[in-house]
Amino acid sequence: EFESHYIGGGVFSEDRGFACRPWCQIRFEVTGSYIPDDGRTATVSGIYWLTPVDKPDTEIKAEFSKQFLRDARGDLKIVSHHSSLPYRRPTDEDDDDDEET
Repeated sequence: EFESHYIGGGVFSEDRGFACRPWCQIRFEVTGSYIPDDGRTATVSGIYWLTPVDKPDTEIKAEFSKQFLRDARGDLKIVSHHSSLPYRRPTDEDDDDDEET
């Protein structure tokens, strides 16, 4: 499943290879964060916008969440990450939709 999302040709036909597409810009907006008092973990969530090289006037919006854990040296390491396109209610036109992401 991981391979399908990042390079395509895997178990999910809708995955065309997110990591293989060339991106020329990315911008982030953190919309929430939580850091417990012990400082060992952190959770952030938000939105990022990707601009494809072949469509520089287009942005693709995705939502993300990341969890971090402080290791024995005190460095924060990503221990969980999720991103997805925002939910969109299906319409009759979706049958003809061929948007690549």
